[in-house]
Amino acid sequence: MHFNAFKRAPAFAVLALAAVIAGCDKKDAANDNDGVVASDSSREGTSQVRLVNASPSAAGVDVFADDAPAFSGIAYKAVTPYQDFKDNLVTLSLRPSGSTPGDTAKPLAENREMLANGDRYTVVVLPADDDGKPTLRVLEEPTDSGEAGKARIRFVNAAQGVETFDVYVPGSTDPFFDDVDFRTEAGFKDMDAGSGRIIVRADDNGPVLLTLPERTFEAGKTYTFILTNKTPASKEFEVVTIEDDVPAAH
Repeated sequence: MHFNAFKRAPAFAVLALAAVIAGCDKKDAANDNDGVVASDSSREGTSQVRLVNASPSAAGVDVFADDAPAFSGIAYKAVTPYQDFKDNLVTLSLRPSGSTPGDTAKPLAENREMLANGDRYTVVVLPADDDGKPTLRVLEEPTDSGEAGKARIRFVNAAQGVETFDVYVPGSTDPFFDDVDFRTEAGFKDMDAGSGRIIVRADDNGPVLLTLPERTFEAGKTYTFILTNKTPASKEFEVVTIEDDVPAAH
């Protein structure tokens, strides 16, 4: 896996952890992808972008920013470090691994985005829908950690065959996130810090799709969970998890 940085960012207290969690408490270390992400999103004139490959059918992909390679050979479940982007208006294109500038082949997916200076973004490669084409979804990251004493979480539905799902957090009998549609994001919400399990169910109190192992949710941190298939068209699911430290609210 190789990253092509536009400009390397200096160290900042941001931690990104990509972990695969199966439907039981057993963890397969061979599937983990842990790494420290350094960033400083306060730098004038730049935004920061990272990539998550959440498509099990994409063994390795490249993403170009306009005609320049930004991320290369990104494996399934991988989460890249942040990179500085100087241009505000940029066309992101998903291409097969090994693509080169000037390649005239049609991209697998394309997304034109306006990026704000000083902000951070996560680009997620999502699996194909009925049209057979993957897509790129750009998620904006928060600039602060939210309410004091709270953790902040969000979910993304990248699971083929799951039209919509609900999410239950520890201590709640009602859905914390309701009707998370395929290839969409349920934006960040604050929850009480502490330990417990998150349960993902099919819509309208349907069968359990995945019970995440118990974990501690720390105040001042954000957690992104991307539900996806273990393999293409599999009916078994797992999550890619990204854990971030962000600045305290002012």
